[in-house]
Formats: sequence, C-alpha cells, structure tokens
Amino acid sequence: MNHHDKIIGLSIWLGISSVLPAFADTAIDFLLQKGYDQLRRKEYTNAAATFSQAVRSNPQDLQARRYLAAALTRSGQSKAAAQQLQMITQSDPGKAYDQAALGEAYLLWGKTKLAVTSYNEALKLDPSLDSARLGLAHSLLALNETTKAKQVCLEGLKITDNTNLRLQFKDVLGRIKQLESTPNPESSLKPG
Repeated sequence: MNHHDKIIGLSIWLGISSVLPAFADTAIDFLLQKGYDQLRRKEYTNAAATFSQAVRSNPQDLQARRYLAAALTRSGQSKAAAQQLQMITQSDPGKAYDQAALGEAYLLWGKTKLAVTSYNEALKLDPSLDSARLGLAHSLLALNETTKAKQVCLEGLKITDNTNLRLQFKDVLGRIKQLESTPNPESSLKPG
C-alpha cells in the first residue's frame, strides 16, 4: 500500500470525506506519513506532536489541522482539539464533518451545550451524517434532555442502515428507558 492509499484509508477511518490533495511539500508529506504510522500504532500523543510539526510547517494546511485534531482527541486533549477545529470551522465553515468533530471535542471536554450546537450545525450541513446525530443524542442525554435525545435516536434508527450505528442508537435508547424508569429522589420530596 503506498503513502497516498494509506492517507485515504486514514481519511475513511477518521470519517474525513474529502480526499487529501497530492502533497507538494516533501517535509509535510514525511510528517503526515510519520503521523499516520503513529496513529496506526495507537501512539496518539506522538501522532499529535508529529501533526503539530506539520501544522507549524504550513499553518494554512487545514487537512494537517484535521489530522492534528483527530490525534489530539484520541490522546485525551479535547480542549486543544476543539481549538484546532474552531480554527478549521472558521476558515472553512461548510464542512459537516468538521462541525461533528468539533462537537465530539466539545463533548469530551465537558462543553456539552457547545457540543449540541456543533452537532446541530453538522446536521444542518449534512442531514445524513449519522455520527453527528449519534453525538447529538449523547450530548442531549448528558444534559438530561431525554425526550429530545429519544427523538434524535428514533430519527437515526429510521435513517441509518449501518448496523453498528443502529446498535449504538438502541444503546442510547436503552439508557434513556433506564433513566425514565428510575425514580427521581427529588420528585418524591415535592408535595403531590
């Protein structure tokens, strides 16, 4: 498998829909290859450092920033990932995947309301983006907005034909059902 095929494979793995352009700069090409290899070995912190070098080499390279954000997210640096994705969405606001990735970073960072906003924006840009719909359901559930989360999951089940995603939507619905069947101690304290 050649370098370009590996990068395309990584794009699919990360969910990035656009194909990487041919790289003219061999230094960036080397760094992207090195970072890709580190990601494959699940060396996320090292990959983030390598992709960071690529971004420093060419700060305008949004694709390098996307890979950096993915490595940062996977290495547990969701705040730094969100900052990279904010730059990307400001420079190129029309990409649903970038908005969904920003939602994921926000959710992992604990900025759940911002995650909801990003996931909703992703779905406005691409209503068929199931990963954004699932992220939205998780975010709404984290905010204890179970009715909205249930609606999002039911919509996802109607739309997606991806077996794995269907199972994940069903899992969220199961957690919602569990929450709804658990008595709320605060409500028992209120006068009837």
